[in-house]
Parts: sequence; structure tokens; C-alpha cells
Amino acid sequence: MNFSKKLILLCLLLVVRVSWAQNIDDSTSIIDSTKSKSYPIIKLFGVSYDALGPTDYEANIDGHEIHKGTVRGGSLLAYGSFFLLNKPKHIISLTEVYRREFIELNDLENPFYEGQGTKYNFNSFSTSINYTNRTKWKGKPLISTVSTYVTTSDLGRIDKVSGIITSTMVFQKKPETRYTLGVAILADLSTSTPLFPVVSYWHQFKNPSWEISAVLPKEVYLRKNNILGGWLSAGSELISKSYFLYNLPGRFGTFENRLTEIQTGLKYEYITNEGIMLSVGAGYRNVAQNNIIEVYKPNRDKIVNMTYNGGWFAKVELSFVIQSLKK
Repeated sequence: MNFSKKLILLCLLLVVRVSWAQNIDDSTSIIDSTKSKSYPIIKLFGVSYDALGPTDYEANIDGHEIHKGTVRGGSLLAYGSFFLLNKPKHIISLTEVYRREFIELNDLENPFYEGQGTKYNFNSFSTSINYTNRTKWKGKPLISTVSTYVTTSDLGRIDKVSGIITSTMVFQKKPETRYTLGVAILADLSTSTPLFPVVSYWHQFKNPSWEISAVLPKEVYLRKNNILGGWLSAGSELISKSYFLYNLPGRFGTFENRLTEIQTGLKYEYITNEGIMLSVGAGYRNVAQNNIIEVYKPNRDKIVNMTYNGGWFAKVELSFVIQSLKK
């Protein structure tokens, strides 16, 4: 399935969409995030870099050939969301995502990439246009979004067009607890899971400096504020990456290398007076899936499936954040 690329856009959209769901009855105004102790739940723009420690992998090629090696690298991510229309019931937005992968292999004889080298760089560009409708069903806020996006490794071409539909309902909205339930549908021939649930949960404990926040399938964090003027969080996050490959050895066409990993660790975040958030973190990562498949082919036709040992990661991020008028 095109799980990796879709989850990048889905998770970015979910964070903003859940925020809208939680505040559908609130004013649409926003405040400077430094005037509140609430955690900023909307990141409009940002840039981050992941440094990834070495890990051993094993690749199953065409279901029988086995290739082993060690890989290390890094990942640069830049993203931005822009509102084209922001009305109480109708929202149109544009999301741009750019990722650059840095990969270093321990051997020259690799069956995946053109050329004989140990270091490779890959670019990936995604553009998504999203329409959101906010209404009520049986007295409960209901938020539905239709997104269409294109992905490519070269701005002069289009490698893939696909889409996603989500619908989320707010079931509880109290000052200390709120949660939403919904469903997402992926419009992609290569997906093996076209429909899956979307859940968000936020709770503030009796000690208001502690809270737990979950936006599934993206992340789960236990968070403590007022730590050196910022937030210290512990938890796990789903990180999804993909990039396109052309003319693999012995093959023709456009292929997509898709990787999904779970990063578990600690991170510290601090906001300046201008609403700029600095985040640093580190921990342990596990690769949940990595496969290579020809674009628009069904998931069962993947040509490479890879498994990895775990390894360390370190991450730094700079982003522009806003908060809703009411938490």
C-alpha cells in the first residue's frame, strides 16, 4: 500500500482537523501561544531533521532472493499548510511537504539503486488540496474532509495522484477531557488497508501541568509543562517516508520505496515570544514496514520487502505554531 506517503499527509491533516473538531463551537480567533500554558496543537509550518543510527537490514526480493546489509542516514522534512478559504462551515487549504532522504549503505553490490556507490540522496515533493466541511449530526460536531494530492521526486513531472476522505465526530468536549472518533478512506489502488479508524484523545490530570495526548494513528505522548519554560514529552510517534525510484536494475518503470517506523523516546519543546517552537528529541526506532512497489500496482505485487533491527535516532525541529482560543 502507499501507506508511507499517505500517512505523512494524513497525520499533518489530522492534527489540524482534530483541532478544528475540538473547537468547532469556539471563536475562530487565535491567540499568541505564549499567553497560555496550553500545548500548541496546530503547527502550520516547520522544518526538521532526523539523524538515524546504523541498523542491519534484510531484503526479500521477488519473494525469494535475500540481500543483507547495514544502512544509516538522515531525513530532512519541510512542510506548510495554507488556508485558501476559512469560513465557519467551509475550509479550503493547501498542504506542501518536501522530504530529502540521505542513505548510506555498507556495500557496493546493492540491488535497489542505480550506480555503484554507498551514499544516495532522494527528493520527494507532495502537494495536497483539501476541502473541509464542519457541521453537526445529532447535536455532535462532525468534520469531514476530502483531499487530493500529487507526489513526485521532480517538480517537472507527476509520479502519482491519489486521495483521502476522512470524517470525524466529537463525542466529548470538556475542559479536562475530550475525544473524537472517525474514519479515513484512502483512494489508492495500491493500498492494502483502504479504510481505518481515526481516534484522538486529550486529558489533563488533576495536576494541570500533566496531560496525555493521542492522535491515532500518528502519536501518543505524556507531557509535562513548565520544564525550563517549555514541555517535556515521553511517547511514541509514527514516522512515514517514501520516495520514487526509476529503472531499477533489470526493471523499467516508476517504483516507490515506502518506509514506516515507530520512534519512541523523549523530546523537549520551547516556544519563543514570536510563536516559534524549537523541539529536540532522541530515542529508539523500530521499522514497522519497508517495501518497494511499482506505482499504481496492488500491494500484493510488491517486489521488495525489507526487515530491520532497531536503532537510535535524534531529531531537531523548528516550527511556527498557533493555539485555539479555548483549549
